[in-house]
Amino acid sequence: MKNIVMGLLVSLMSVSAFANMGYVKGGLGLSFGGEIDGGTSQDLKSGMPFFAAFGYNMGSMFSIEGEISKRSNEIKDSGGADADVLALAVNGVFNYAVDGLPVLPYFGGGLSFGSYEFGNADSEMGVALQFFGGASYAINEQFSVGGDLRYMLTVVDPEIGSTEFSYSHLGVLAHVKYNF
Repeated sequence: MKNIVMGLLVSLMSVSAFANMGYVKGGLGLSFGGEIDGGTSQDLKSGMPFFAAFGYNMGSMFSIEGEISKRSNEIKDSGGADADVLALAVNGVFNYAVDGLPVLPYFGGGLSFGSYEFGNADSEMGVALQFFGGASYAINEQFSVGGDLRYMLTVVDPEIGSTEFSYSHLGVLAHVKYNF
């Protein structure tokens, strides 16, 4: 019986030690810049990117997160063809807390692996880097809202047919975050 009680106490202490360490967040926004280049550069029209992430706070200044995102933009002067990207990323986020203020500025970056589809061609895999910065406002201990500017560019270009396509994307996103 003593072992059961000690086991329960250790379990409860472990759970409370990790309270407010994890989070989930989701957001959407507007992309207003980007291009694909397969020998001829083509600009992308505005689109609506969105993402969902699950993260772990490793102290007050750094967190690591996994993210899934979807970006879709019409390719200018292409007769309605789209550039679609579905990506999985691992991000590092640096937070800069300002004492006494509920605003949390942050910046970060990550490595993503994604499926790239341009027009009617089959989708192909590519690797990209993304960089972002923004701020969030704490509504309470669990919820915050915020916005950021994100830039993504391929470093291992998807090869569609016999052509390698580079891809870049710039967008502004708003998000809601829940800490647990």
